[in-house]
Amino acid sequence: MNEKKYLKKWVEHLKKDDNCNIQNARDAMVPASFSNLNIGDALSAEDIFTFNQIPNVEIDRKKHGGFALSDLVLELSHFLDEEVTNRVDMDIMSSRIREEWDLPKDF
Repeated sequence: MNEKKYLKKWVEHLKKDDNCNIQNARDAMVPASFSNLNIGDALSAEDIFTFNQIPNVEIDRKKHGGFALSDLVLELSHFLDEEVTNRVDMDIMSSRIREEWDLPKDF
């Protein structure tokens, strides 16, 4: 799943970069420039199928293909609420503290 791949890369980046301020990490999700892509051009059939596995989501290339991809990203951002983001941040900070203090992983 692409979401899991993205999250894995995001966590790897945060763990690798000691100078990264975790509190500002969510800003990394904002693109450097705007996009003119639409759902029909940007998403493969596999991507659309994957999105359609989410309860109450229905993406149809004929109906929604002309919609801006940025609109889809905005809608998906509602799934990554503050609580989820804070849990990821806390897990990363906990891992760093355990490593710095040589604490066992089950601490």
